[in-house]
Amino acid sequence: ADLQGQVWLYTPDGGEWISAVRNRPVTTGDRLSTDAGARAELRIGSMTLRLDGGTELEALRIDDDRVDLQLHHGSLSARLGSREIVREFSLRTDEGTFRVQRTGRYRLDRRDETSHLTVYGGEAVYEGPRSALTVYSGQRAEFWLDSANAAQYSITDPERDTFAAWT
Repeated sequence: ADLQGQVWLYTPDGGEWISAVRNRPVTTGDRLSTDAGARAELRIGSMTLRLDGGTELEALRIDDDRVDLQLHHGSLSARLGSREIVREFSLRTDEGTFRVQRTGRYRLDRRDETSHLTVYGGEAVYEGPRSALTVYSGQRAEFWLDSANAAQYSITDPERDTFAAWT
């Protein structure tokens, strides 16, 4: 829906990264990547996704039944405005899967082999190896895998930075 700075698109059919253009459809298998200082906004039905600079996002599945995404690195915010999209949406990182439980505003950051989930409004569940945790409105949780590949977490206050202000 909107691009600021250099945003890249990779399609499996094309096999190379190209400059993303506004209003181009994104589908299963596509990847979006933003350079440092760039930002992008995607709209899928009643869902709005915003990507901060230095982010790579992959569409694992986008169809009438599911929206499954993988955040490889960077920061992503999601605003989910309908109960239908809540049931259809999941977001993965190497540390686990995040499923929203209610309409609301969410943020996921992935850096340094940790994932951070912030719930500004709503409720989400993290599911990882031998672990699960519900994160409530006003909470930020950090997740990582220990040496035995078991999920670990800590709860903190939401991050207040320029990306949070933009979203």
